[in-house]
Amino acid sequence: MSALPCSDTVHPVRARSLDWRRRRGYRNACRLGRQVSSLAETFGAVCLGPDDFVGSLYCRSGLGDDAVAAVRFDASGRTSTIVVPTLRTWHRPHLRALANRLASVSYAYGRIVLVVPPAEVRRQPRLDNAERIVGSMRPPAAGDLATLARCAAARGDVADLATCAAALPGPHALERIFGLMAGGHLSIDLDAALGPRSIVRLRASCWSTPWEVLGWQPPSPDRSI
Repeated sequence: MSALPCSDTVHPVRARSLDWRRRRGYRNACRLGRQVSSLAETFGAVCLGPDDFVGSLYCRSGLGDDAVAAVRFDASGRTSTIVVPTLRTWHRPHLRALANRLASVSYAYGRIVLVVPPAEVRRQPRLDNAERIVGSMRPPAAGDLATLARCAAARGDVADLATCAAALPGPHALERIFGLMAGGHLSIDLDAALGPRSIVRLRASCWSTPWEVLGWQPPSPDRSI
């Protein structure tokens, strides 16, 4: 993030105010990047880190790292970039339109970019649930998925979290279930508070990407700006 120079044309007080605003925007964008990573990883995506190429494209058009977060993921063998504008960016119609326009332009550079509203990323209790899962998940043991498949099949293809945890032998059963979800094998309803009665399902084979589960869709390609 570049500092704003104090010159004869910028009043020092104004410069400090803008510099503070940019620092706050940068912190907010970083937080959104971490939050969208937690959501994506919970639904089976692998975080590849910040997308410097897309970030540069946005920055050159006036949306720097204090205005948007741009994070790249591998999901179902396809690489995509999620761009999340800060609230300040999103609530300014011309900046929101620019963020969406640049996502379409990115197709010309071989990038798939999805712009996601900050409120959608921070939707509760889904975000809290995702952060809990990512923060506590452990690698599953051999046979865990088969055991849970039998457990769910015996109960009409669904089982609650407590029943699934009880079916797994050994320690850290709940954390291993979370690991299976992050691995793309299980589905847990995160739109309600995560607890013993949360419903667990085997992931549907028709899911092609985590973005479909989250309801996020890429814009139509547009090679002009």
